[in-house]
Amino acid sequence: TSNFSFDYAFNPDRYVGSNTGNISGYHYMFVYLNGILLNSYNGAETYNTYNLTLEPGEYTVEIKDSTWRSEDYYLRLKNIKLNNNWINVELATPGTLGYEVLYSPGIDVLADVEFLKVKGTMNDQDWTDIKNMVNLKALDLSEAIITTVPNDAFRGKSLLSSVILPEGLESIGTYSFYGTTIRRINIPSTVTIIKERAFQSTPLMYLTFAEGSQLKTIEQYAFQQCRLLQEVALPAQLETIGMAAFEYCETMKHVTMGDAVTYIEGYGFGSNYLLEDIRFSDALEEIRPSLCAESRALTQVHLPANLKRIDGYAFYNSKSLKEIEFPSLLTEIHMEAFRYSALEKVELPINLQILGQEAFSDNSNLKEIVMPSFIESGNYTRPYWRGGSYGWWSDSQPSGYRNNFNRCVNIEKVTMRAATPPTVPADPFTNSRDKSVITLVVPSFAVVNYKLDTYWKAFGSIVEGDDVDYWKITSPLMLTNNRRMQGTPDVDLYYNGQLTVGGSAPMTMDKFNMFFSEDNPGRLLNTCDAVTANEAATKFSVVANRWYFITPVHDVNVADINVSNDASYVFRYYDAENRAVKGATGSWKNVDTSVLKGGQGYIFHCNKECIITFPADAAGQAQLFTTADVTWNLTTNESTTAANRSWNYVGNPYPCYYDIFYMDFTAPITIWNGSTYKAYSIADDDLVLRPMQSFFVQKPDAVDKIVFKKEGRQLLSTVAAHTTGNSYATGEKARKIFNIQIIDNETEASDETRVVLNNNANMGYELECDASKFMSFDASVPQIFTTDGDGNAYAINERPTLNGMVPLAFYATKDGKYTINVLRADGKVKLQDSVEGKTVDITSGTYTFDAEASNEANTSRFTLVFNEATGINDVNENDNVNGNTFDLMGRMTDATQPGIYIKDNVKIVK
Repeated sequence: TSNFSFDYAFNPDRYVGSNTGNISGYHYMFVYLNGILLNSYNGAETYNTYNLTLEPGEYTVEIKDSTWRSEDYYLRLKNIKLNNNWINVELATPGTLGYEVLYSPGIDVLADVEFLKVKGTMNDQDWTDIKNMVNLKALDLSEAIITTVPNDAFRGKSLLSSVILPEGLESIGTYSFYGTTIRRINIPSTVTIIKERAFQSTPLMYLTFAEGSQLKTIEQYAFQQCRLLQEVALPAQLETIGMAAFEYCETMKHVTMGDAVTYIEGYGFGSNYLLEDIRFSDALEEIRPSLCAESRALTQVHLPANLKRIDGYAFYNSKSLKEIEFPSLLTEIHMEAFRYSALEKVELPINLQILGQEAFSDNSNLKEIVMPSFIESGNYTRPYWRGGSYGWWSDSQPSGYRNNFNRCVNIEKVTMRAATPPTVPADPFTNSRDKSVITLVVPSFAVVNYKLDTYWKAFGSIVEGDDVDYWKITSPLMLTNNRRMQGTPDVDLYYNGQLTVGGSAPMTMDKFNMFFSEDNPGRLLNTCDAVTANEAATKFSVVANRWYFITPVHDVNVADINVSNDASYVFRYYDAENRAVKGATGSWKNVDTSVLKGGQGYIFHCNKECIITFPADAAGQAQLFTTADVTWNLTTNESTTAANRSWNYVGNPYPCYYDIFYMDFTAPITIWNGSTYKAYSIADDDLVLRPMQSFFVQKPDAVDKIVFKKEGRQLLSTVAAHTTGNSYATGEKARKIFNIQIIDNETEASDETRVVLNNNANMGYELECDASKFMSFDASVPQIFTTDGDGNAYAINERPTLNGMVPLAFYATKDGKYTINVLRADGKVKLQDSVEGKTVDITSGTYTFDAEASNEANTSRFTLVFNEATGINDVNENDNVNGNTFDLMGRMTDATQPGIYIKDNVKIVK
């Protein structure tokens, strides 16, 4: 093994117009070794030396002068040398390297060492001695015993061009070879990590890995700016490649990696201008920002089979990339990922969900585009380079149908696989070819929808295409008049999607999934008796550590329930029999049956954000696709306390919204609204139940069932105008309703109760019209309710006026200020505060008070006063009401004149 060096000189006499000989930027000498370019040098007046360690063999050195004048020269090779001045040192004791070297012939100081081979165990002192060998050109450690190459071990040794590393080495430290002229390195099989910037900015040409390599990690910038590295085959066990690890390897042409690589940080192979092909690991799920940006010669890319995300700028300015195959699992392509490429056809995976703006812009060769079934609208952060490090912009860039194919001037055909025309926030084809000459291919059952759409109708030719085997419905789709999808496709009725099926023609699906969330449920309104699926399921999206109140829309075997994200979950049912005997406490029980019943209410809780899937068997599908009324039989549980009798926990049985106006039922219902329970009267309230929303009811003695009339089904959450009176729930015209609210002034958490004055009602608790108060289990929400002499707590208290006085109770969840106000008042109502000694008209104002937290309800402080005989319009809350006399205008008086007065809320005639 020898060190090869050469000297060259510049001839200034041949450079016209300069006496200095400085022709930097105009003239170069190219040096080739066995046909491989080693480097290029701009002319300079001084002599220069170039060092390279060679293995034994035959070599041809070729010098090429860039001048166009063949008879003249500007640069001249002066001298070629082969040196072989090796010093061999065997360390008997670690830390003695400096001593052993200085005993070698011809070595006066460590700086004299140029070629060194070390055997034996080394320690920190030995590495310090090597740092002091400032003229070291070659180092053979093949028989040294070391586990790490220390940080900065050879940093700045510009003459060092050859290092042989030993087996047994485990790590290569940060900056360890930075600034050397090393051209070849073989990484031993025992190395597991190459640390940050280890080989950065070296003229490394040959990077190899020993057979059986156990390398797991290449850290960030490890091989950045290795501008002569032309090819790399990464070892099979490699798992992680750090940020910009191979960035600016400007002559690199080929990259392959094993299938263990699961993570490559952004810019990993960016600005490799000559990169022709790259094969990613099939285990890789994400291609990070600018991973192969500026790979202008790139023609072949093997995308991983398991790839799910391509980040922004990943293949930016890949000017030679004409075709690419996207894997079926890919769901995200972010901004400018393939901008300035040469793609001729883009066929996006049907399940792609995110498409960033400018993702395929400025592809002038692009003629055909095949779009996915659905693209989400949303904002996503984008990468940046700032201050010497990579990160993310604080602002974000949108996804959706917006500016995705700008300036693609040769588009001829666009195939849409969206079941309904997508909403277009910003034209995906801005400054591209005129839409009037582009053919738009759409689903067979949606041609009319696209022709009527404000945006999509601009395409010159809208034609019926071949239907695919998968559709995702994300907006309203009406398959009426026997219009149907071709074949037996998979169908996802996605969040906020609406599907109406009418007519009598059969509609058969292979797999049908409905996606529900509380805010954006999918909705199915089916009036066709011939809708079937080979498999069907409903899926509910949940956040972590929150109780959900739901009812399945079909029976489901508990053993078949599936939960994503490895979440744990629990279902509970309401034990009405327990409540009848023991009261409300302890009535929630863990589900102990094998089947969750469609239409039955449950609560459930997951410890992680997830999607819970309820598969439907044949019987369950009949419930899911039903076109008929649904009847739910109510159970009776006798109790000595009326408020605890015959509770039933049920729910909306349809996979769409349901207007309670059409329930064949009259008693109040109680729902959980996310923070507290709220009671509704079918006679008095407008309420549309969400799909899968559950509620509590008490069974009146004369009622055995609830009939959910099919007419109540609807696609929207708003209450529609009712064309006829509600034949199921009629109200007494003399009834007057007062809705009272309490608010925590700090948190704005609130709760409500209702009093209905009806002289035809009874004073006692009536299942037909009263609603017992359910106390929230959210400790941050104050509670308000009315009471009676029997100790009942009311959410709805329907009663005769009598003396017009109703006790009002509350829970204060913490010390602080609270406000009581009236949301609805069909007359006058006053609030009497026994603590402050005030009576205030809250019909036209609010009442704020201080309260201390308590685990028990305060049932003695407040009284609601409904006394229509007073006619009082205004009472100053600062007046001492109790004990004083008022006239009918609300003015305090001594009552000396004959007339009608009010004292202590009682009428007095004098």
